[in-house]
Amino acid sequence: MEQAKANQVSFRELDQNGNPLDPARTGKATTASVVDSSGPEGREPRRVSINPFIVALWVLACFLLVGGVGVHMDVISPPDGPFGPDGVYGVAGPVIEMPLTYVLMNFTPYAVLSGTLGIMGLLFWHGVQWQRRRQ
Repeated sequence: MEQAKANQVSFRELDQNGNPLDPARTGKATTASVVDSSGPEGREPRRVSINPFIVALWVLACFLLVGGVGVHMDVISPPDGPFGPDGVYGVAGPVIEMPLTYVLMNFTPYAVLSGTLGIMGLLFWHGVQWQRRRQ
């Protein structure tokens, strides 16, 4: 089976009721041929479309996971380590950063869990989309 018009796209103008317009009446050509850049004949063109909501979910899930682990490491590390709590043994007097760190520590288990579940859900979604494209 040979597809002679595989590389052409036809356009027809329609009126508001869906009836084809007469090209002599409109003065425009109704068929335009477009060269397909999909490669060898018989292959469908590949569309790469990025869903901005999925990108936002990836960013949010990674932020929750990395942020939760970062706050947890900041609280449990020794003060002289690279992840030590800011200003625990400060010389300048009372520390104002430490309470914020401990308040954020209350949210770290939920942030890490949400980030992990979000990444697992997104991987499942990408697997389903990949399977649909293969069929």
